[in-house]
Amino acid sequence: MTFQLRVTDIDLAASWYSDLLGRAPDLSPQVELVEWEVIPNCWLQLARGHRMWLGGPVRFEVEDIEMERERLRDALEAEISEIERVESLAAWCNFPDPFGNRLGLFQDLSRPA
Repeated sequence: MTFQLRVTDIDLAASWYSDLLGRAPDLSPQVELVEWEVIPNCWLQLARGHRMWLGGPVRFEVEDIEMERERLRDALEAEISEIERVESLAAWCNFPDPFGNRLGLFQDLSRPA
């Protein structure tokens, strides 16, 4: 499975998403395409082009949303929303990438810590 986000500057995007994901891309099969395998057989692709509308944010699951929100706010200098919660279910927050794509973090609160 793949999901693709469009960006206007592939080098800036590769750097920004490397900071977001904590590692360099796994593949760069073309000059204007970089990819990370975010979970087995599921790839995030960044391709050069104009942003396309998505129905909702692409959210990345994290173990500790408070810690990861702070890390990203510092590392990416991003405007990140306050954390919203449904107790014993989920917590999430949202932020844009530099190209206007809607992203977010979520933590599954239904699992024991």
